[in-house]
Amino acid sequence: MPPVIIPINIKNGAMLKIAKTISLKIGDRLSGIKTYAGKIDGTWVLMEWDFKTHVLSYTFTNDIKPGKHQFDLTVTDNKDNVTHYAAGFIR
Repeated sequence: MPPVIIPINIKNGAMLKIAKTISLKIGDRLSGIKTYAGKIDGTWVLMEWDFKTHVLSYTFTNDIKPGKHQFDLTVTDNKDNVTHYAAGFIR
């Protein structure tokens, strides 16, 4: 079974002008999470994983200018099953 990605504060068309982070809950029932990679507009971004809450988050930096952007997240479990999540947002 592939990993599960549950968006917390992002969805397609989300207005994130005052948000400080993008947060998603990720998990895998059987083998556990092996890797995750977040991108904004095709550029890798540093994501922080909280093992206790299973929340993965990105804290906005000044590199993300106002306007439309594309967020992509790929999560792989220890059995190499992959789940992908994508959403456009406005900053």
